Amino acid sequence: MNNLVVNIDYRYVLPEKVSDRTCIELMTGDFKGVIFSFNQIQMPEEKLDEEAGEFVNIKFNFDVHEYKGFNLDELNENEDFHSQLGDILHNLIGEVVDRLEDEYDTRLD
Repeated sequence: MNNLVVNIDYRYVLPEKVSDRTCIELMTGDFKGVIFSFNQIQMPEEKLDEEAGEFVNIKFNFDVHEYKGFNLDELNENEDFHSQLGDILHNLIGEVVDRLEDEYDTRLD
């Protein structure tokens, strides 16, 4: 898993063609310029490491909205592309967990 950084490796965008969700544009790497959104995320109940809180094989579906010179069918089948999206999803989940932990800690103070 890569340690991707929001606003460096990817950013949130609101393309005109997609009005019902926030999308993500890849800003670095082999798939730079591709814009996509997650449309279904499934978290398994079993955990890889109870203490670390890591989940095994988060399943997700996505829509590619702009693919700037890439072949859409090839993107949909490309394991490296799927892996990069999975890394981004992992970062997004981590951001939410960190924010919730901060809010919880603030309430306890």
